[in-house]
Amino acid sequence: MLKFRIQTRFIFTLTLIASLNLVYAQSLDSMSLKELTLKAKQKAFELGENISKISNKNTSKETKRQLIDLTMDMFKDGNCIIEVTSLKDTTHVKKEKIRKYLNRIADFPNYSKVEMEWNQVHVITNIHKDDKGSYWGVLHIVQRFQGLGANDEVLYKDVTEKEIEVKLEHFNVEKGAKLENYYVLKFGDVKVVETFDDSNIVKP
Repeated sequence: MLKFRIQTRFIFTLTLIASLNLVYAQSLDSMSLKELTLKAKQKAFELGENISKISNKNTSKETKRQLIDLTMDMFKDGNCIIEVTSLKDTTHVKKEKIRKYLNRIADFPNYSKVEMEWNQVHVITNIHKDDKGSYWGVLHIVQRFQGLGANDEVLYKDVTEKEIEVKLEHFNVEKGAKLENYYVLKFGDVKVVETFDDSNIVKP
């Protein structure tokens, strides 16, 4: 039971850090659970919201460009990979660099309208600390996609379960005679777990 409580606190803490690009803490488990639960989902959906707006046909080109730059800043570097797949062949997983993917979804030529949303955001428990004091974990999300035609008919839809690497980079800031701990969130690779037919999914 004690192990479960400690593990749960680290899970909620990782989600909180995802809600703040930069945060101060004496240690990752020093924040109150009340704070964690209030802040947990705030930033966990931000990446998904950006992707949704970038893929939206009604978003202006200039806004899309700005959103792409903002989204790139959320990743640890430009070499991060996102995996994509399709119901046409779920065994074929295509890997793209993040910026190339974002530029591609900004203009879906095959659809008149695109609806893409992320929900069911969770943090799973494979959290570990590296030798530089940074923490790594995996953010678990479910992505729903619909491509519509000129008359709003559904041309294609699917649901994809994905896992996103999360890095909580640790660094110290000197304030007077004290060193204070700070953590900054960066995303890593985005991997496909499985792609489903939307009709077989029970929506929350």
